[in-house]
Amino acid sequence: MRNRLLYITLTLVILVIVLIVAISFYPRNNINNFSSCAEAGYPVMESYPRQCNYNGRTFVEEISWENDGVTLKKIPNGDYACFGCGRTMCIDPISGLEDVEETESLHCDEDFNIVEK
Repeated sequence: MRNRLLYITLTLVILVIVLIVAISFYPRNNINNFSSCAEAGYPVMESYPRQCNYNGRTFVEEISWENDGVTLKKIPNGDYACFGCGRTMCIDPISGLEDVEETESLHCDEDFNIVEK
């Protein structure tokens, strides 16, 4: 009887250990890029570009003309100019400038250059 109880207890302990190990290796989240890391609530470093840290891995935010913080505006003489905060500086617009919707063929890059394709 005593050996049987010991055998059952030992079996249960082994099963619990196997379960704990299996759960620790099972991926809980599908974290594989900056967006999924930030959306899951992991720490985001306020650098440029921003970085998110998950389980010892660092994911870097990809910056493109669509999210670089620099916007295109039309000035009264018909020319275009770039305003906002880029990689190295901020340029504030004056009032009265017309907002222009940026497209792949006409947009500002992060260095305040107008890109026309």
